[in-house]
Amino acid sequence: MDNYCIAAGAPNAEAANAWINWDLIPEISIKDLSYHGYHTGMKNMSTLISEVAPDLTRGDMIFFGDEQVATMRTQVITPALDRLIDILNKSKAKAGG
Repeated sequence: MDNYCIAAGAPNAEAANAWINWDLIPEISIKDLSYHGYHTGMKNMSTLISEVAPDLTRGDMIFFGDEQVATMRTQVITPALDRLIDILNKSKAKAGG
């Protein structure tokens, strides 16, 4: 799951808040999820889907079962991660250039 953030001092923070609030309207959030699979993290998502989008396809690619979740681990952030990101970015730059 990802999240939305508004930077301190953002010039249009009120508009950004309004957009986030709009995206968290259940019907909008489920429509968005149905289009590109972005889960906004709303509570009772399975109930909302059954009410708003019972024909959701590929829900198994968006929502993981208990068995899948049991295999997942958190990532420890270390200085080595910066090196890995740098290597990946350089690889992408070479591939695109």
